[in-house]
Amino acid sequence: MPSFNIQNVPFLRLLRGVSWRSRRTLSIILLLVIALIAVVAYISLSGGSTELAEKQIRTVVVKRVADLMNGGTTLSVIAEVQSVNEAKISPENGGRVVRVKASLGDHVGAGQVLAELENSSQRATVLQVEGAYDAAKASLHKIQGGTRAEQLSILQSVLASAKGTAVNSLLTAYGTVDSAVNDTADQMFTGVEIGQIQFTPVTSNQQREVALEYTRGELAIVLKRQESASHAISTSSDLKTELQVTEAEVRDIRTFIDTILAALSDAIDSPGVDSADIAAFRSDATASRTALTTALSAITSAKSGIETTEKNLEQGETGAQSEDVAAAAAVVKQAEGAYNAALANLEKTIIRSPISGTLNNFTIKLGDTVAPSQEIAIVSNNNALEAIAFLTEEDKSRVSVGQKVALEGGITGVVTKIAPALDPVTRKIEVRIGLPVTAINTLTNGQSLRVEFTANGEKPKPEVKGPLSIPITALKIEASRTIIFSVVENKSVSHEITIGKLSGEYVQVTSGLDADTKIVVDVRGLKEGQEVEIAQ
Repeated sequence: MPSFNIQNVPFLRLLRGVSWRSRRTLSIILLLVIALIAVVAYISLSGGSTELAEKQIRTVVVKRVADLMNGGTTLSVIAEVQSVNEAKISPENGGRVVRVKASLGDHVGAGQVLAELENSSQRATVLQVEGAYDAAKASLHKIQGGTRAEQLSILQSVLASAKGTAVNSLLTAYGTVDSAVNDTADQMFTGVEIGQIQFTPVTSNQQREVALEYTRGELAIVLKRQESASHAISTSSDLKTELQVTEAEVRDIRTFIDTILAALSDAIDSPGVDSADIAAFRSDATASRTALTTALSAITSAKSGIETTEKNLEQGETGAQSEDVAAAAAVVKQAEGAYNAALANLEKTIIRSPISGTLNNFTIKLGDTVAPSQEIAIVSNNNALEAIAFLTEEDKSRVSVGQKVALEGGITGVVTKIAPALDPVTRKIEVRIGLPVTAINTLTNGQSLRVEFTANGEKPKPEVKGPLSIPITALKIEASRTIIFSVVENKSVSHEITIGKLSGEYVQVTSGLDADTKIVVDVRGLKEGQEVEIAQ
């Protein structure tokens, strides 16, 4: 094998006999030539790769706008699962919760008691009018059956009891009036003791302030009279007259409190009375008004009790005639009405379930204070569910009663109801979707899920009604314009459009497009002028 001699390399032979400085220059030139060749080779290879990439052809789906609107894609929205039979429970009266007789998740029957509010006053009223009702019935029975000596004795006892009740009602009314004026109203007045009365809250109605100050001065006479009466009143007093006078006085003082409440509604902050004081005054005045109303009810009941028992006793002593029997029957009916009214007021403090079902929501516990109309419970029939969806006015034409609906989880429902008008709050149309019985195995009351309204027919409609709309995937939004793509000679061509409202997976097109235009359905990653192939 011949040996290698470096001196035989042609380039190195050229360098023999050349000076050291010249050799250095030639070496640099050679290195530059090699580098240039490498750059040219890289560019050539890269260009080939780019050209190869450019030759890759994308396959696209092209459809008419009309076909996309009428048959291609379903309308997809979010719906909420609800019970077909559901009741949201709120108390008619406010108050403190004193009894809780159910818990979250319980199955309750229609009419079952869930909780009770504080109702000792209402129960006392029921007991009182129940006594009057029983007395009226006893009187009618006596008139119809004749009177014996022992019956007369009973009637006299009933009358004595009615008078005792009247005395208690009057004493309670005196105390209520004194508290309403001296404790509640007088904290808003100055100069009461010296006769220079002034209403301290500042309001915009000076005439009303003057009327309040005058009325407060006049009430001193009422307070003095009632104080004297409270020491002298007894069952032997002229109770009917005293009840009538006291009733009128209590009504006047309640009107006085009403005027104070009206003034407090117009009151403004002042150095002497700030907003916290005004709120406290209003709360106290409201409580006093309630107490006065209760006192009036007791006085009215006491008057009725005395009148009824006196008449019964008189009839027992003198004997009854046909007109007496009719009158007694009317009294019974009147007493029955009062009794039913008292029961109705008591019932407002007892919270019941109006339907049978499961207690899905129960927000109160013992000792809580609830307000009137505050939602405290929801009872639902969880074995019968439906879905509630809301559509825009434009989408209503795509939905009809009886139309099938696809829900998450592979469940198929049917449109059962479509609201005839827009909801005034949401400005949308409510659609109810009936669900199969088996839906309770996978869906939960209150759950949100996506639903898709399928096309109403197998073939698209021949005409397009209303504004045009296209899938969001067919839309490309650039910095200065919004475009869609069509295909011309196997190349993508852009068209500028103007869009409107978004509706599910579709967007409304207001200009730049017509129903017969064929567009690319999915333009994600597509560029203008890119070579494409239409999918068959």
